[in-house]
Amino acid sequence: MSDKRYLMAVDLGASNGRCVLGEWDGECLSAREILRFPNGPVETADGRLWWNVFAIYENIKKALKICVDEGCAPECIGIDSWAQDFGLIGKQGQPFAMPRCYRDSYTHEDHAAFMADPEKVDWLWNSTGTTGFSGTSLFQLNAQKKESPAVIESAASMLYIPNLLYYYMSGVVSCDCTLSSFSLLYDNEKKCWSNEVIEKFGLPDIFPEAATPGQIIGEASDEILRETGCRPKIALVAGHDTASALYAAPDGDDKETLVISSGTWSMMLSVSDKCPKEFLTPGCGLGSGLGARNEWIITGGVTGLWMFQQCKRRWEAEGRFPGYPALEGYAAEHTDIETYFDTEAPSLSWNQDMEAEIGKLCEEKGFAAPKDQFETYNTIMNSLARKYAETVKQFSELTGIEKKRIRLIGGGSKDPTLVALTKKHSGLEVLTGPIESSCAGNMMLQLVALGECKPGQRPTKLQGL
Repeated sequence: MSDKRYLMAVDLGASNGRCVLGEWDGECLSAREILRFPNGPVETADGRLWWNVFAIYENIKKALKICVDEGCAPECIGIDSWAQDFGLIGKQGQPFAMPRCYRDSYTHEDHAAFMADPEKVDWLWNSTGTTGFSGTSLFQLNAQKKESPAVIESAASMLYIPNLLYYYMSGVVSCDCTLSSFSLLYDNEKKCWSNEVIEKFGLPDIFPEAATPGQIIGEASDEILRETGCRPKIALVAGHDTASALYAAPDGDDKETLVISSGTWSMMLSVSDKCPKEFLTPGCGLGSGLGARNEWIITGGVTGLWMFQQCKRRWEAEGRFPGYPALEGYAAEHTDIETYFDTEAPSLSWNQDMEAEIGKLCEEKGFAAPKDQFETYNTIMNSLARKYAETVKQFSELTGIEKKRIRLIGGGSKDPTLVALTKKHSGLEVLTGPIESSCAGNMMLQLVALGECKPGQRPTKLQGL
């Protein structure tokens, strides 16, 4: 009889979703991709942006069936995704409309008005210990309450994307603290939903308990068993992909290391022994949250590889994408690049002609706009690396602990241009990997839930991650 245990990590991003099969032999956690599928916001004629969660659900079932057919049925499954976006469940258990996308502009006006009032900003910081942007759960719920008050009033539960998919799979209502802690609805110091914020915005009581990741919350339904041939346990992992990634970082608990999860967003992360509210301020651009081990996380987020992803999508559609080797080869021969732009420009978060917008932002800095795909790529990576270097200094100054190295994880960690430029601008050692950090952390927490590992314990070996 085999001693191997099979797990499935579902890692959802803004451009694609992946179902990864993990194999655990008691020491080594190995993984291979079973299914990758496109994922992105769907824009309707009225300009609204939605997530097609039913398509994601069907792809998860497809991946489970592939595993069963290959003789390696997962006994457990965990799902992680971006934060902020959610679906609503009615009082009779029925799902309401598709979840909205945080890049939808429907929140911008109310968010701008709120943030223009320093007293309100201070109040929200004191109530939650974090800062946010227009797409945070709080401002989305507030906007939806104005657009569709009857829907909000009829809702019984707000479920984040991973929890919504768990609900479809098992009927279990759930939430975890890695998703709630950045919502602007959660009091990170008291570790509970903020009744003060909820009442202030006139929102209904639709928030499930935010539990600690690393526990089994149910199992897949009879329908899943019939369709796929297996009934995996449902593990509550770190639903926020960034928290899953931090959990997998080899030195994620080292206070002298700044961990940067480089993906669609660039999330800067560092652990803290004390509540960050003691030394952070509302205007510093950083916030606090709870990690998968329930420790404090100091976090700052900036626009990341989304900029390149948008350019690449257009280049491919127009037959102009030269391929990664060509782009990286050009950058390796042009290391003296000076051109950069403000990666924090609000316009970079929108669906648009990204190449043209980057050109405009470069000109605002006094540089010529990149003239082709090669210069655009190099300029994006140079601008990100400069921002990474600035953030290292900011973290060091605010926490009083000098950062001596950077741990780059996620998709950006395999980009040689970004790694080299980050080292150049920061002057620090840059460590890389795991590349599939969110999947690795996802599966590590499944092992915790199954009793195979203790919280915070790392497998002796990682393969394919």
